[in-house]
Amino acid sequence: MSGISRNSSDSDVLHRAAVFFDKKTKKLVRQNGALIISADEKSLFRSGTNYYDAGMEMEVGKGASKKQEAGQFTGAAITASETALYLREKVARRPLTEQDYNRIIEALPDIVFELSADGVFTRCYSEQHEDLLLPPEKFVGKKCEEVLPPAIARMTRIKLARALDMMQVERYEYRLIINSQMKFFEARLAPMGENSVLALIRNITERKTAEHELKEYRNYLDKVFSDLPAVLIFKSVPDFKYLMVNSQVEEFIGLSAEEIAGKTDYELLPEYADAIRREDIMAVEAKGALVNFEISMVNINGETRYLYTNKQLFDAGKEKVLLIMSIDVTPQKQAELALARNEIKYRSLIEEAEDRIALLDMTGNIILANKAFYRVLGYNPEEFDARQCLKSVFPEIEDPVSHFLDIVKKRGSYHAEYRTRHRDGHPMDMLAKSVLIRDENKQPTSILMIIRDITELKKIQLELQVAKERAENSDRLKSAFLANMSHEIRTPMNAIVGFASLLTSQQLSEAERRNYVSIINKSSNQLLNLVSDIIDISKIESGQLDIITQHISVNNILKNIYEVFSRQISSEINLKKTVLPEYNDITVLADEVRITQIFNNLLNNALKFTREGEIEFGIAGITQDTATFFVRDTGIGIDDEHKTVIFERFRQGGDAYTRRFGGTGLGLAICRELVSLMGGTIWVESEQGAGAAFYFTLPLIEVVKKEVMTATRYTTPEYEKFSWPDRKILLVDDTKICLKYLQALLKDSGMKLFFAESGQEAVKLFRENPDIDIVLMDIQMPDMSGTEATAIIKKINGRVPVIAQTAHAFVTDKEKFIEAGCDDYIAKPINGTQLLEMLASFLSK
Repeated sequence: MSGISRNSSDSDVLHRAAVFFDKKTKKLVRQNGALIISADEKSLFRSGTNYYDAGMEMEVGKGASKKQEAGQFTGAAITASETALYLREKVARRPLTEQDYNRIIEALPDIVFELSADGVFTRCYSEQHEDLLLPPEKFVGKKCEEVLPPAIARMTRIKLARALDMMQVERYEYRLIINSQMKFFEARLAPMGENSVLALIRNITERKTAEHELKEYRNYLDKVFSDLPAVLIFKSVPDFKYLMVNSQVEEFIGLSAEEIAGKTDYELLPEYADAIRREDIMAVEAKGALVNFEISMVNINGETRYLYTNKQLFDAGKEKVLLIMSIDVTPQKQAELALARNEIKYRSLIEEAEDRIALLDMTGNIILANKAFYRVLGYNPEEFDARQCLKSVFPEIEDPVSHFLDIVKKRGSYHAEYRTRHRDGHPMDMLAKSVLIRDENKQPTSILMIIRDITELKKIQLELQVAKERAENSDRLKSAFLANMSHEIRTPMNAIVGFASLLTSQQLSEAERRNYVSIINKSSNQLLNLVSDIIDISKIESGQLDIITQHISVNNILKNIYEVFSRQISSEINLKKTVLPEYNDITVLADEVRITQIFNNLLNNALKFTREGEIEFGIAGITQDTATFFVRDTGIGIDDEHKTVIFERFRQGGDAYTRRFGGTGLGLAICRELVSLMGGTIWVESEQGAGAAFYFTLPLIEVVKKEVMTATRYTTPEYEKFSWPDRKILLVDDTKICLKYLQALLKDSGMKLFFAESGQEAVKLFRENPDIDIVLMDIQMPDMSGTEATAIIKKINGRVPVIAQTAHAFVTDKEKFIEAGCDDYIAKPINGTQLLEMLASFLSK
């Protein structure tokens, strides 16, 4: 047994069945494993009731085990699997008999073979058949390769050679399928000399199965521990060091389990360590569990995670361990926070909504309602009566709440438009929508009611209806206006065209010719006034009509108007201008052109509806800051129904008036707009059949007591006065007819005429004739505008006068043309006298 004592380690010996006694005192110190050795100096091997001298002493070094620290020990170490080694040691002292071998074999639970050095089975000591591929006697005399599977035979050869070479026990495991059953075996080859070994074969199937099951169970537990979707931590107590963690902790902290082990929270999570330590201590002191408390922490990726944590203290042998299990509830928490935010947001939206919003239970009681639900009607929650509210919806129903609930339950929703009353009594129009809300089982739980105040909307709808009717009426009036306009335009045009053609007759007398020319002139003026009215109303509608206010002497304007209309009025009508002495000369702030236009329109209107009698106009009176003017006639008058209508566009006293008396229906509308733009008002006083009186006011500046100079008026000149035989004029117009008219107008002036039909041609002629004395420039031309041509001509000779002539007849156009470089402005159609006087004002300088 010297080989055994030399090659076995102390720890190996300590785990075998043995007794240990002190070498000096011979007293028993320790027993290990099954006691099969006596405690005296000689050890006896027990087989059945007989004991054999099979003692073996082995030195066990100091410190071989933490439990054995005093002195040197000798121990007898005998196990059943090593019996052969002990027998060999005894053989050296005393040979064993056959009976000894048999008794030893009987005591062993193993199959025992003896093999020679060349791998031949020489003897079998067991008669067990169930764990062998062949009956035991079939092995004797056969080589390993002949009775064993190749892999097992090779392993046996290798272990056999090693056992004999090293003179030590060689162990290996193998498995066989015997009777369709997998079995596991452990083989031990012990040298019996230099040429043979003893092979002990033990069936370890049960142990292997148990080991496999234990391994599988451990693997399962490890997998569960690692894959559990929860943070698992084992901490030692009381130092609270990390003992073991799962992969969830590794991912959270960013360290491996090995790096985490042995550390505390102060090293791993210093920001949260104090709070965690307090909770750990609470769990330990409670000697139980700390359950379901919530914590939030920031992980290695900077993400805030929310955890529900349980802490449980339990015993692990003589030590205590704190198990910490945390479930990551971040998605749920984020959903809760988002839901809370949404609830706050939507509650705020509901609370601040202008619509009345309420949630009712299935009995009609209000669960919640926003502020507008009560505020709109002027109530607070304590004063509000839902029954009274529903009574407004169902005025004829005795129990409106039950009726309402039945409708919503049956239909699922209900829409109603109704009228109720505000707390102060005024009526309000409401539009209500109610929707039935069901739970996940489709059972009704509540009713959502949304009510909108449509009082203003109703007013707007009514206004729109009125506006629609007005628009339809206006459309009808415009159609009538266009038909009337066609009549108004064609009538003077018919006179102009007709009498112009009659002038070509050679048989006309001079009196007839003058009469025809007078008719043409009158019709032209009538047509020109019509065009002016259309232009004025268009500018008024577009907001482009400009009023140039200045201090105006009204008396001069009234005199001029009287002179004009006194020539036109028939002998059946008496025209009268009335100004009281105290109002003889007053000054107002107004536009001279527009105040004249107002009087002209009112007087023309009076002439239209007065066949005989009297027409009077003048100043009705003054106050501290207002002057009132009037135009009164004794015509057909206006009934009450049409007193306001006549000031609307395209309207007269009725469509029949338009057909009977003519006119565009724009005159009074223009008067109203002009008076309003100058800061005054206009109205009418009349009775049907008793004439009409129109009044309008203007801001008063002062009452002048001294005589005021009258405005300069053009007088009818004698054409012979306008003669400039040594002067040159450039006439520019892209219309040949206009040029012919100007040529005819100036044929007796003696001037040399130059004609240009475009702006470029005008510039070219002026360059070739720089001594031209004056230019009459058309403004609107296709290639180069009159203002562009004027600018070039002024660069050539800045002293030459340029008079703009254009069909742009608005007051503001004159200022625009003067700014563009023109010296004066005359509107088309050009009045011959006015043009000659304007030329004289420049050529006489």
